[in-house]
Amino acid sequence: MIVCRHIVLLILTLGFYVAHAQQNNLHFINFSSKDGLPSNTITAILKDRFGYMWFGSDDGLSRFDGSKFTVYSYNAADSSTIRSNAILALYEDANGQLWVGTTKGLSLYDRSRNAFRNINVTRGASVKALCGDHQGNLWLGGYSGLFKYNPATDATQYYSPEDSVRTHLKSGMFISIYEDSQQRLWIGSTKGLYLYQPEHDNFQLYAGRTPDSTLKDLDIKAINEDAHGNLWVGTLDGGLHKLPKGGSGFLNFGAAAGPGRSLTSNRIYSIAHDQDGTIWVGTEKGVDILDPRTGNVEHVARNARNKYSLQGSSIRSIYIDKNGIYWLGTFQSGINKYDKNLTAFNLVRSNPFDPSGLSAPKVTSFAEARNGDIYIGTDGGGLNLYHRSTGLVTRIPVAGQALTILAMEMVDDELWLATYMQGIYILNVNSGAVRHFTRNDGFSGLVSNEIFCLHKDRNGNVWVGTNGDDVQVYTRANKRFLKLQDYIAGATGDKAPQKGFIRAIEEDASGTIWIAAPGRGIDMFDPATNTYRLYSHNQLGNLPVEDVQTLIPGKEGILWVGTGGRGLCKIDLKKNKFNVYGAAQGLANEVIWKILEDSSGLLWLSTNKGISRFNPLKNEFKNFTYENGLQQSAFTLGAGLITKGGDIFLGGLDGFNFFTPGALHYNRKIPTVVFTGLKVNNNEVVPGEKAAISSDIAVANEIRLQYKQNFSIDFTALDFTNPNECRYLYKLEGFDKKWNNIGASKTAVFTNLDPGEYTLLVKAYSPNGEWTTEAASIVLYIKPPFWRTTYAYIIYLLLVTFILWGIRRRGIKKLQRKFEMEQERQQIRQLIEDERKEAERQRAFDEVKIKFLTNLSHEFRTPISLIAGPVQTLFDSETDQDKKGQLSMVKRNARRLLNLVNQLLDFRKLEEQELRLNALPGDLVSFVQDVVESFKDLADRRHICFRFESELNVYDTSFDRDKIERVLFNLLSNAFKFTGREGIVTMRLAKENNGDGVVISIADNGIGMSQEEQSRIFDRFFQGEMHPGVMNQGSGIGLSITKEFVRLHGGSIVVNSAYGKGSEFIVSLPLREEKPPETKPEINEPTEYIDEPVTENTTAGNSAERLTVLIIEDNEDFRAYLKNQLKSFYKVIEAMDGREGWQKALSAHPHVIVSDISMPYMDGITLSKKIRADKRTAHIPIILLTALTGDTYQLKGLQTGASDYLTKPFSPEILRVKIQNLASLNQSLKEAYVKRLEIGSLPTAVENENEKLLLKITNYIEENIEDEKVSVEQLAKHLFMSRATLYNKVVDMTGETPVEYIRSVRLNKAAELLEKTDMRIAEIGYTVGFVTPNYFARAFKAKFNMSPSEFAALKRKPAGP
Repeated sequence: MIVCRHIVLLILTLGFYVAHAQQNNLHFINFSSKDGLPSNTITAILKDRFGYMWFGSDDGLSRFDGSKFTVYSYNAADSSTIRSNAILALYEDANGQLWVGTTKGLSLYDRSRNAFRNINVTRGASVKALCGDHQGNLWLGGYSGLFKYNPATDATQYYSPEDSVRTHLKSGMFISIYEDSQQRLWIGSTKGLYLYQPEHDNFQLYAGRTPDSTLKDLDIKAINEDAHGNLWVGTLDGGLHKLPKGGSGFLNFGAAAGPGRSLTSNRIYSIAHDQDGTIWVGTEKGVDILDPRTGNVEHVARNARNKYSLQGSSIRSIYIDKNGIYWLGTFQSGINKYDKNLTAFNLVRSNPFDPSGLSAPKVTSFAEARNGDIYIGTDGGGLNLYHRSTGLVTRIPVAGQALTILAMEMVDDELWLATYMQGIYILNVNSGAVRHFTRNDGFSGLVSNEIFCLHKDRNGNVWVGTNGDDVQVYTRANKRFLKLQDYIAGATGDKAPQKGFIRAIEEDASGTIWIAAPGRGIDMFDPATNTYRLYSHNQLGNLPVEDVQTLIPGKEGILWVGTGGRGLCKIDLKKNKFNVYGAAQGLANEVIWKILEDSSGLLWLSTNKGISRFNPLKNEFKNFTYENGLQQSAFTLGAGLITKGGDIFLGGLDGFNFFTPGALHYNRKIPTVVFTGLKVNNNEVVPGEKAAISSDIAVANEIRLQYKQNFSIDFTALDFTNPNECRYLYKLEGFDKKWNNIGASKTAVFTNLDPGEYTLLVKAYSPNGEWTTEAASIVLYIKPPFWRTTYAYIIYLLLVTFILWGIRRRGIKKLQRKFEMEQERQQIRQLIEDERKEAERQRAFDEVKIKFLTNLSHEFRTPISLIAGPVQTLFDSETDQDKKGQLSMVKRNARRLLNLVNQLLDFRKLEEQELRLNALPGDLVSFVQDVVESFKDLADRRHICFRFESELNVYDTSFDRDKIERVLFNLLSNAFKFTGREGIVTMRLAKENNGDGVVISIADNGIGMSQEEQSRIFDRFFQGEMHPGVMNQGSGIGLSITKEFVRLHGGSIVVNSAYGKGSEFIVSLPLREEKPPETKPEINEPTEYIDEPVTENTTAGNSAERLTVLIIEDNEDFRAYLKNQLKSFYKVIEAMDGREGWQKALSAHPHVIVSDISMPYMDGITLSKKIRADKRTAHIPIILLTALTGDTYQLKGLQTGASDYLTKPFSPEILRVKIQNLASLNQSLKEAYVKRLEIGSLPTAVENENEKLLLKITNYIEENIEDEKVSVEQLAKHLFMSRATLYNKVVDMTGETPVEYIRSVRLNKAAELLEKTDMRIAEIGYTVGFVTPNYFARAFKAKFNMSPSEFAALKRKPAGP
């Protein structure tokens, strides 16, 4: 079996050899069903005047635009489809109409509808041949005869072979028809070649005059005329025949013809001629290219080693267009396209079943043999020799193993092979002898077995680049490998490195060696000057030389460097400049494996994405891809060679490409842009009368769209050479200001265009800028919506006119009805006014209600204060326990009454949402016990068993005492109220089970409540059903206030009750237990107040020496009570309202003012603001008294400038302490300021204007201190200011009036004299300006709190002995 396989491979190899020897390097691209063709059997080819290619097959008709096949197939349910899928012939007449011959008759393509009309000419018979004559007739040939059809008149003439007497036709099967340049119509049949004679309307059988010039076969398959007028006729089995212009005999070309005229087959299917005059003949065994001038025939057949060779052998149709593109239709092998405009590269790939092919797919190195053949090094496949004349490969065994050859170099008759891991092999190409150098051979001096590059310099030395051990040089003289530093010993410049990864070594025209070392940069050795230099990142700036992989010295000091990801670098060594070219500049890929320079100075770069050609003069790139015949894989490092003849070889992962740069073709043809599709709202538009286009988009002149329709237009360039290279621009005139570059996209999308007319322009261009097409255009009409049409504007005008008329008519009617409706409107207004007044009355009533509650509480608080105050005084002074118990009862009930008043105020605050929490630390248990004690007396009188149970002895926390007290008072009051005689009320205090907080429960066994009452018990103003045993059920606001107070603490309250069995209220308060405050040791001071007022004994002296307190209170009893409490300690002045209080504050200059807030004429708030605004009274402390509780009222009072705030009722003791503290603080501030004045010495520097003014005043007083008549008027006149200005200035600076300040200066001077002189007191009084010694003594004692004599005794030093 193995033997048989080798025999088969040998036969295949010989077949391949013969085929390749006979074929040229034509580059074909094949299209098949996988590319979109309906069938691989192509029967007819045509290019229409619009630039589309049409292909007829045995399973449908295809239209090709260079990128996409559009297939037209028969559909029995659609009469607009083609008549049959089996296409036999294609023809385009002079009018551009496309005619299609099928096995079932004739079809005409309607471009406007992109559909077909089926013409009943042959009555269902097949149409094998189609051709038009110069008179506009269409000739149809088939298996049923010959037809002449006139499309203009729709007239048909049938030529039957049965009427041979008239027609002279002997056959009923007509296969080919052709009209030549002389307007002669030739008919090819199965019985011979006929020439139509129009003058007789018959046919003449045409043959040669002599036996050797006749047709060898009468079955005519193809007819064609070349540019010289020669007629070429192809027969079924008789080969090719030529009828010269003007000649009468045929010249035969067949498989058995003479030398130079031999075809590969006598079976001819198609004939075509190109612009060069050569004849392309499609045969059963491929394509024969005949040169009529020489008679030579070149055969083109399939080459299995070349994927770009001709596919298929039976060529059924040939079409050559004007752009030099050859289309060959085959039997079951699709379409072959040969394009002279396409830049095509030769490709050789590996085939494991081909013994004459590459031994491995990856090609890593090249070397040129003396005869022009190419040595090829592979990765793992060893050495190959490519024979250029035959295209075959010979595998050369070296050392009996498959080597990985990374570089090769021819040194005389020896081929040096640099391998990976195997050192260096040297093959003698003549004798086949092999030498081997390795790292461990002991004699060569080679330091590494991993050799990546080789180079023979002009002196015959071989430079070796290793993978990690830098460079070695093999010298002819020593026959050894020397390290680089040893070879260049004594060289100037940089020191040669000992280690490095070397990837390329090149030599320039001057003999300088250039070394590419990734990670280090570029090394240079100049043998002429014996200089060695390193070019790294530091020497070349930002040039990415560390990524260098390949390099090539250019001309005029230019070095070209290819990097592994940073593109191409150009280094100008003379000017010390560089440029970097990357993808942004047009490079196909920035990973460069090899750089070669051709004879014209162009650079060829192999990359990961094809080959790039760079023009250094224009700085332009042109890129080539697999569409140009390149391998689809990446190229490999260093695999490149330019031969002596200028051919370039580049190796990659899938074989190698080779080409001759000067022989490459370039596309200079500019394609045409056509529109290919229209979608509206993402739906394909079919042409029609009511559609957006009336004809197919390819031929349509305009598109009409509705308003707000989104649409897209497809287009393409009819480029059959390199369609994927095209890039597109579009511009919508009337909308776009500039062209839109959409790259390779072939669709323009538009949304929300305004109504109007636009023109869409589309252009295509090449990426390299070699060409730009003319713009294809189509007009767009966006129809306006109905409301923007002319009819709509007419309607608008009519509508406006009608509206104006309606308004006028309505106005008249309105005037007519005005009088009738006036009375009705008056009534409606009256009703509205009544409702408004009622709403105002209700609102005023609510305001009066709230004000009433406020005033009522205020009025209650004053009497309660008059009750609570004296009772507290009597209670504190009473020693009789019986009387003290009675006073305690009065005190508790006064407290309960105060709680009821506070409840009314809390209701007002709930209405105005002004409640705030004022939490202070304290013991909750002792606080609750105090509340419980307040109800003990009530329990005894009502004969109710009242129990208090507590799980806690102490619970220190922060809570609002006032609000918790009212919560407990409300709940206990309700419990006692609804519990009868001998009932039980139980109050429990416990800690929460699941965390911080306490639970207070109050339970009774009273009357209870229903479920409905329980659900509404906390609603405001809710009162349950009146119980006969309860005299007063309350106002209905207590529990609602209780719930609000509990909510302010973050707690909750619930009720559990059963009618007739009692109720239980449970209050949960999340009060976190706190650390109790540290207690201080007891001292003999009062525990309730920090500051004690001056005792009566110390202040009961002369009234002139006591503090003056002004009491302003409109309630006469309360005012008398306050006076009675304060008169023992202070000098008291009374005022009955704010207006009188203001007058007395100005006249009496009190030390402290105690004022009520709610007063007639002028309230306390207004009075406080007025006192603070006046310079004469601004320094007097103010204590405000009010019956209004809450932080809001307190804040409002303090914001006016009041010093303190007391809520009625209050302890008179607290009032006395506050008065004393405020007076003492005010006196201390005044003394501290006065002491700052140093009369005896002048300041060294005065900082501001006030100090300067005060110094002037002091100096003036001191200068005139003996003058008792010094007055404020004199002082103001001296300072050039008014008395009022002087008053304000002195009060601002000293806190004293000018008169008081003059007296202070005199007294300070007197104190100085008393201390420093022995003058008598009376003499000192006269000296400082006092009129009498008695007045001087009183004034001195008032200021210094001691008499002048006492001051002198204290300050003067005792005299010596």
